[in-house]
Amino acid sequence: MIKIKNFIFILVILTSIFVIVACDDNQQIEEKPSTYQQIEDVSSPISLEKKFIPPNFGVDEFKVNADDKFVEFKISYRISPQLYDVLSKIDSKYYFELKIPGNISSIINKDSTGLVPGAIMEFNSLNYIVTLNLDLEKPLTTSDIKEIVQNKNGYGLYIYDQDKDAIHYFDDVELFSTIPK
Repeated sequence: MIKIKNFIFILVILTSIFVIVACDDNQQIEEKPSTYQQIEDVSSPISLEKKFIPPNFGVDEFKVNADDKFVEFKISYRISPQLYDVLSKIDSKYYFELKIPGNISSIINKDSTGLVPGAIMEFNSLNYIVTLNLDLEKPLTTSDIKEIVQNKNGYGLYIYDQDKDAIHYFDDVELFSTIPK
């Protein structure tokens, strides 16, 4: 009789331990997906595709300066408060590249400026300037400099995301800068 009571007592204890361990394991399994979800959300980048289009992005002015060995392009641009929020929250990098039109490319022997980082969002400003520079291999003549500075049509503006994938293209920066705000 005592053996049966001991057996039942041990059985109850083992069953209790099994139930406690099983419940504890279920809680751990339930916690893992939510932890995984949080990690996944933090690491997934926000796409900038279709964010740099009007009215979220606009060019106010396009300037070209040159001397005999150097060409400087300055683009004054503005962003919307919505685009500012996206860029400042994710601290995302974006890049600009200027494609040189054929008539100017034949003078300076360059097809593009290469990638230049866009401004970091600061002080709730919506207006920025990006400067794209080219060092030239051969000196320019006075007439070449005049042609480069006065002929600003046909420069293409590429905008790239943090992965340096093209996300938008404007085929004429000078024309784009004349669109009313």
